[in-house]
Amino acid sequence: MKVISTIVKILIVLMLLVAIMGVIVYFGGYDFFVTCEGETIFDVGGGFTMTKDEPLRVDVGYVKATGSKAENKGYSVRVVPNPINGKDFDFVMNNSIYSFQAEPDLTDGFIIEEHDTYFTIAPKGGVTQILRAVHPNSAVEDCRTNAYDNMYSILIYSNDGDKYVKLNFSIIESLEGVELDKEAIQF
Repeated sequence: MKVISTIVKILIVLMLLVAIMGVIVYFGGYDFFVTCEGETIFDVGGGFTMTKDEPLRVDVGYVKATGSKAENKGYSVRVVPNPINGKDFDFVMNNSIYSFQAEPDLTDGFIIEEHDTYFTIAPKGGVTQILRAVHPNSAVEDCRTNAYDNMYSILIYSNDGDKYVKLNFSIIESLEGVELDKEAIQF
């Protein structure tokens, strides 16, 4: 009999905790999320890839406290470097050295097509082309050998800017030309 009484008490406490969490979520309004490649993300996701010719599609949504989908209230998108320890590199621009991970905004290096409930995003090229698009009036030297996994982050902000979801991704670069550092090739 004591075991059943203990189980009933535990169940009552768990039900109270669930009810309290429900009240907090209900009065908190809505929750913001994105869906990308079949994965629903409320905070941070990663491992996504895109190419210049194959954009990434990201669906944007809101959930009411009841758990049902809410009307899309809008969103905004920004792209920044994903700072991973030991992966930062320097690049040369106008004969000066700059840190990639210190770049404040890379959005201009991407083609973003926004729709009411989703957007697509594609790079304007590899890392060198992205930096050249971000700094159009500067001479950026080739730095494509410095690419790393999950190098970039898409920040998707809710309409009020209070919440955001971060998607880390990589760009698959195609080989564009071959540069030889020797003056002659011997056979």
